[in-house]
Amino acid sequence: MRKGFTLIEMVVVIAIITVLAGIITPNALKVIDNANRSATVADWQAIKTSTIAFENDTGVFPRDNCHGALSINTDCVGGSYAGWAGPYIERWPARNRWGGSYVLRVGNFITWSDADSNINSNPSIPDSAFITLDDIPLSIRILMEESLDGVSTAGVGCGNGNTVGHLCGEFRWSTAETGNSYLLVATDEILRQN
Repeated sequence: MRKGFTLIEMVVVIAIITVLAGIITPNALKVIDNANRSATVADWQAIKTSTIAFENDTGVFPRDNCHGALSINTDCVGGSYAGWAGPYIERWPARNRWGGSYVLRVGNFITWSDADSNINSNPSIPDSAFITLDDIPLSIRILMEESLDGVSTAGVGCGNGNTVGHLCGEFRWSTAETGNSYLLVATDEILRQN
């Protein structure tokens, strides 16, 4: 009666496990990346919806870097907003799926279109609201752009003088390995069309 495994049997089992791990691991990582991208898009859509509802009620975007205005009636400097009928968002996402943060930016920091850049002659009146995301890996930024804007980083014109894909559309990003990404929430131009 046999009481153990031979060395050859052990090597065969280890080889089978190694082959299976080699097949499963890339697919598992792809599923995790897809889930993280989907969760980020869901967060963006929730922030977008709440910010547009806020702007519809108050007539202005929340103050720059003041996402708390979507939950409580505060302008983050001791005041409040007339017409506020929130809360507009249940909770602000504390972290993006890669450990970075979501920051609501409001202002003329990015020109989203030619028409957007010409709406306000006064640069102190913000033309757009967008989210800054940090710590998203470069490979994920490329995939997010392709899924959100339908373009690749190979470069396509986007109608406002930009010829590089990552500077066009609702998702924009820095080409630096550790750069920021930006998701458009709304512009005055978009809100005036609706």
